[in-house]
Amino acid sequence: MNLSDPILLQDFKNGEKHAVDAFYSLYKKPVLRFILSMVKDPFESEGIFHEVFLKIFRKRCELESSDRVQSYIFTITKNEVIDYFKRLKRDRERLESFYKNRIEDSTGEEMAAEEMIFQRLESAVDTLPYQRKKVLELS
Repeated sequence: MNLSDPILLQDFKNGEKHAVDAFYSLYKKPVLRFILSMVKDPFESEGIFHEVFLKIFRKRCELESSDRVQSYIFTITKNEVIDYFKRLKRDRERLESFYKNRIEDSTGEEMAAEEMIFQRLESAVDTLPYQRKKVLELS
């Protein structure tokens, strides 16, 4: 099974279930491996892969030739990973700014009380199963 078959590519463009399944199966491992090589987190890599697949599926009608499909997929994947790192950087900067402002505006007593609350919260989160902890961290 490969997408160099013009009928399979046309079926994929038409949204035929068997072609979508074939496409997904064909590209999942190599694309995930590519993402994981940059992101180094299997959970995040899986999420990025699904975003990539959704983008490709939405733009499937734009696929012109089967010999360009693979480069198209990996270009979208690379761009999605770049966007992921930009979001991480932006989130980190917001968090640092938030904490910097909180520290500058807080008194010693308020900071101690908040620190105690944060420690208790972290302890509670640490007792959660891995998947639930990930969901909480992502929200």
